[in-house]
Amino acid sequence: MPVVIVIARVRPRPDMRAELTALLEEVQEASRRDDGCVNYGYYAEITDPDSLIAVEEWRDIAALEAHLRQPHVLRLVEALPGMIAEPPTIVAHEVVASSAGDPNVPGR
Repeated sequence: MPVVIVIARVRPRPDMRAELTALLEEVQEASRRDDGCVNYGYYAEITDPDSLIAVEEWRDIAALEAHLRQPHVLRLVEALPGMIAEPPTIVAHEVVASSAGDPNVPGR
């Protein structure tokens, strides 16, 4: 099964940024312990610090689906509407090919 990458973008309400950031840190810590989590992090855009992005990497779609049922994710989903300025965008991607580290690919 292919690796799954999730990219989520969210903009907090200005008065809720600190609370949202604290919640995201809790979710990040718990999610990194979920079975099948390869990488999980939240980041602020350099030119727009109020634009936050989550980058998640999962072993496969089954691991992502199990993660989405975890209590820490459900808590985030419940709290998010009151903390954000606009609807989030969330897109899951399957890795179809990668040449990273392949000595047969020029420039590697």
